[in-house]
Amino acid sequence: MSSFLLQLPRRAVGVALLVAGGFAIAAPIVTSEWAVQLLSIPLFLLGVAESYSALRSPDNWNKPSAYVPSLLALGASLSLSALPLS
Repeated sequence: MSSFLLQLPRRAVGVALLVAGGFAIAAPIVTSEWAVQLLSIPLFLLGVAESYSALRSPDNWNKPSAYVPSLLALGASLSLSALPLS
């Protein structure tokens, strides 16, 4: 198998990241003040995923420090979605 075909998935990921970065840069221009509030959606999903991984971890499920990142992400999500900027 040629080296080009082996690097094709990495190149596709790189191109996808460049496109996503372009959308991230253009989003505040297009959506104006809603751009910051839209950032609360990925933060909320991150908080839920962190909570789930901490809960399912056999070593850390009973340690309160395992839930700190999820609580911070959920708190940031709540503050971005609830508080207006202006």
